[in-house]
Order: sequence, then C-alpha cells, then structure tokens
Amino acid sequence: MGANDPHAGGALRRLRVTRRRQMPPGVVRVAAVVAAWILGLGGGAAAASTGDCYSQQGCVETARSAADFTTSAGINTHLGYSDSVYWQKWPMVRDRLLELGVSHIRDGTFAAGYPDVIGPLVAARYNELGAKGIKGNLLVGHEQAMTPITLQQRLNWVRENVADFTLSIEGSNEFDTHGGDPGRIESLRAMQCEIHRRVKGDPLLASKPVVGSSSGNFYSDEIWYGEIGDLSGCLDKGNLHPYSGSDPPHRRLSRDLSVAMTWARAVFGDKPLWATESGYWNTTHSGGVSEAAAATYVPRAFLENFRRGIERTQAYELIDLDTGSDQVIDNYGLLRSDGSRKPAFTALRNLLAIVKDTAPASGRLGFGIVCTANCRYGDPNAYPTEDGPIRHVLLRHSTGAYFLAVWSESQVWDARRTDTPKPAQSFRLQLSEAPAKVEIFAPDEGTAPVSPDTSGSQIISTVAPDAVRLIKITPAAAPEPVVAPAPPVADAPALAPAPAVAPAVAPLAEPAPAAGPVPAPVPAPSAPATAPPSQPAQAPKSCIRSKRIQRVAFSKARFPNVRRHYLRAVRSGWPRILILNRRQAELRRDRLLKGVRVSKGSAPAAYPPAVGRGRGGRGLTRGSSPTGWRAYVGSVRSGEVRSHEATMNAKLERFCDGTRFRYIFR
Repeated sequence: MGANDPHAGGALRRLRVTRRRQMPPGVVRVAAVVAAWILGLGGGAAAASTGDCYSQQGCVETARSAADFTTSAGINTHLGYSDSVYWQKWPMVRDRLLELGVSHIRDGTFAAGYPDVIGPLVAARYNELGAKGIKGNLLVGHEQAMTPITLQQRLNWVRENVADFTLSIEGSNEFDTHGGDPGRIESLRAMQCEIHRRVKGDPLLASKPVVGSSSGNFYSDEIWYGEIGDLSGCLDKGNLHPYSGSDPPHRRLSRDLSVAMTWARAVFGDKPLWATESGYWNTTHSGGVSEAAAATYVPRAFLENFRRGIERTQAYELIDLDTGSDQVIDNYGLLRSDGSRKPAFTALRNLLAIVKDTAPASGRLGFGIVCTANCRYGDPNAYPTEDGPIRHVLLRHSTGAYFLAVWSESQVWDARRTDTPKPAQSFRLQLSEAPAKVEIFAPDEGTAPVSPDTSGSQIISTVAPDAVRLIKITPAAAPEPVVAPAPPVADAPALAPAPAVAPAVAPLAEPAPAAGPVPAPVPAPSAPATAPPSQPAQAPKSCIRSKRIQRVAFSKARFPNVRRHYLRAVRSGWPRILILNRRQAELRRDRLLKGVRVSKGSAPAAYPPAVGRGRGGRGLTRGSSPTGWRAYVGSVRSGEVRSHEATMNAKLERFCDGTRFRYIFR
C-alpha cells in the first residue's frame, strides 16, 4: 500500500483502495520443496520445532541480540495524508509512536507536485521523530507517472530536508497493482536500477541502503517475481509484503511463508530481506480478523519474521484511517481512528518494552523444550491451515539475561469469522545449568512478570499459548555477556545466518519422580560467543541402557498407512532392527527429503526413521554426508505421519542412543 499517493486539483487526497488482502478463493496448496522450507526457516533462532532443542537431550543455542530484535521493529504511517488523523491529530500520533517503541517508520517523500504546505510540514514532523530516535524508510519509487525527473526531485527533498532522519530509501511500492501494461516490468526494472544508481552516486545518501520493490499480492509471488528477474545488483535489501489474510503469520497465500521467501530470491538474490508491510485488518469482510486475533498474531509476526532471518518488519499500519468503515484499507491500524489503543498495539508495545535493549550481546544457552500436553504437529504447508507446534526465538540482553520467546503455531480465527482460541501446549523447559531466576511474561497482559521463580530449578513446567510468552532466564553468577560493537542493521550480512545450534555438551536433567529427589544440576558448556563446535550430543544420564531389542508398539488401526509403508520398506530390503541415533537426525531427514513432493493432505514418511539410522548394521548407514541419510520414502496422510512420529519419540524418550528397537503393530 503506497505512501506516495496520486493527487488532483491541488489537494492531496487518499487513494481509496477497495481491493482486499485475502486468500484467493479456491487456492489449491502447492507443496513446497522441503529444501525451500528449510531455507525459509534458516536465519532464525530455531531452524524447526522438531530439532534437538525440542527433545529431552536439548541443545546449545547461540542467542541473537535483543537489541537486534527491537531495532527490527517498525511501522507504516501516512503523515502526508492531509485529510487523515495522521495530519489532523499529529501530537497524538507522535505520542503513540513513541509509546509503541518502534525504531523506525515507513512513509513517503513529498516534493514537487504536492501542495506547498505538505513537504515542509511532513519534513518537520519527520525530523521531530528523528530527534526522539525514530528513523524512516522512505519511498521514492513509482507512482503511475513516475519519471527520472520526479525521482530526482524526491531524492533532492530527502537530502535537503530529512537526510539524518532517513534510514533507507525504498523503490516501487506494489507495482503489480498498477494494471496490466505489458511494459510495466521493464519500467519497474529501469526505475529500481535508476534509484540505486542515483542514491549510491550521492555522497550524502550513498550510505543509505536501497530497498527493492514490493509485490502487492495481485498475482502469485511465483509469477510476479519470476517476471521481474534478477535485480540484486540494483538494491541492498530485498522486500516482501507477507500479508497472511486471516491466517497465522507463518502463512502467505495459503502456504508456508518460506515459499514466498524462496520465490523472492529470483529478484533479490542473497540480499537480506525486509518485510516493509505486514499486518491484519479488523473488519467484517472475509479475510479480516477480530481485534483479539490481531493481538495474538501481530507480535507473533515480528518474532516469526525475525526467526526466519528477515532483518526488519514494518507493520501496516499505526492508526485506522476510518475505524468501522466498509473499506478494508481504512481498518489496518493498531490504533482506532480516535487514537484509542487496540489490543494488538498494547501487546506489541509490551513485547518491545520487555526485551528493549540498545547494546548488542551474545551468548549460548543449553536448554530443551519437551511438549507434555496438547501437543500439535500440523504441517506448515497444509491447506486449510493446521495448528502447528511450539516455536521459539532466543534473545540475549546486554544485562546478561536470556529471553526465550515461545508461542503455539495456532490459528485463532477461522473461515466463519469466529475467534477460535486453542488450548495452550504444555511443555517442560529443561536448562543445562541452574538459573538464578526465571520470570515469565505475558505481553498481551502487561509488562510485569506473571510467575517469578527464584528456586534455581533446572526444570520449569509452563505453557506455550496462542499468544507470545517470554521466559526471562537470569544465569546464576553469570559472567558478563559478550558485547561487541555491532554494525548497523543496514550493513548486516545477507540473510542473517542461522545461529549455531549444537547438541548439548552435557545432558539435561530428567525430571525426578514425584516422591524422589531432584537430580543434581548438570553443568552447561562454558564458551565465548565464538565457541568451537560442541561435543557430540549425549543421551540423558537418567536414560535406560539395555542390550535387549525394544519392541515399540503402535496401533495398526490408528496407523494403517504407516504400517503399510513399513511393510513395503521391509520387503524392499530395509532392516527390521533399528538403532536409536538422535545425533544428526534432522540433517539426515533434511537430506533425504530435499526435493520430495507430496500430494495435498499428505506428508513424506520415511523408514527407517531419521532417529533409527546412521549407525550400526547393514542398511542403516546408506548414504554419506551425513551417514545414513538414505531411507525408504513414501506418502502418507500428514496427520497420521505427525501422530506416529510423536508417539514413537515419546516411547523412545527414556532410552539411550545405541538402543536397538523395532516396530510392532498390534
């Protein structure tokens, strides 16, 4: 949605857009290549919810800086809309921006052709925000009649009036919504490269990153980005508008967000991605969501994008243009048009306030998340949307504390336009080292901890509800965190490489029986931010070591298709006796399923399972890099695959790696 809108008759007018950001009816899910899904999840605090961090063994994860997360948060405004609340109630708008705690806004440039009063007043307001620490991502790209002359006028306006306020300069906004002119693709390419050439040739603006053009959802991302082609040489940051309609924020156009991220690479190459628009509208129209649902989804959107390596997210938008109107475009705000706060504003404000930091920090934390009740394993690419597992992001604060953000990947608004809250997924958080204090925060409720714990226990039983929860972990006698000068986000490496997630050097303590003693704390690895690779994962000290072959029983009535797949694999020569080997299980699974496609409603099933191969006898070590990645692959109903994997993992959880086991169906 454009911040630079057309005008007529000497008066700036808002362009009333009647299109709706919603899932196209009848969209059939296109199964994403698993490699693309992994790429989309890369760059965040966790690669996937089925990794080592979601097991009894746990992991050691390198935390990302809390300062980087707070810096990543921005919001769209329209300070040049002269007939809107942005213009007419500026003091309130300014105060709400400062209260929200974002680091930057996204808005337009107002040079020649606008009424004389617009440019100077907007520039003054931009600079007022700049003095308070808020910067701006400013659009200079296409309107319908953009020319190199008007482009230079916009750039001159930036350099002469708001150069210090300007964080970055963005190209064309949603140019795919400007009609079907066959020359529009070449026009877009030419303008993007011209913007980049002129900015980088201007000594005052050259340090500002140039953000690429965005898609407005009028075409599928695959077609639109495919038509444009590679523009990575004409930009510093890629650009997504990952609207989810009424789906959760990990979705885009009825698919997992990673699919759109992968398609965008055709245009942006390996340049870091920004989400310059992302949000939900609150209307009775199909595709909108309730204010309550938006309060759940909006904070999750910022964390979800950060988890996937998207450098900055700019919510659309700060305030409704006309709350309650029948125009979708009028109802995207985190504030109502009278300035009152919607629940989404409060939840995002509290999230940013709790983790707010200005100094970069890093560190490594050993932990495991073990779901214990209401566990869900929905396919992120399923259509319709399936409720998914627990997700997390690990942040390090410059005070030395860690923040573990958790939430359930659930859908809280359905096609009947009804709120559908889901039961929280209960889980056991197991820390490899006894903490000094653990505090849990609910940003949708406030900024005070809801359950402080100073017992020093390494095992915390808690929940991951639909909304974000923050678990603040203060290490006992924590050393000073590694704090180093960080380059500006504008100069961050491409796609923010995923933090090293290594298996825990020492096992996490198994919870003690109710009547028994609590296990002694297990030391965590001590390592600087640039620690060498961790030692191979060890099974928990309390695991069972047995020389017997364990019979892992499943219901053949509940898992008929998994059983059929298993029998076919055995008939094809795959062994019945397997060896438990959790180490590198995810790598084996990822290598096996790279490029595998399945039909709608199905998921790939593998035998032997990833945790049952990679070591031992013949048939379990087929394939190298990693050893044992090969297996017999088939297609089984996705719900049955997920349920079977969860059942198997639960039955094997108490056994040590190296244990022999086999499937039994009764």
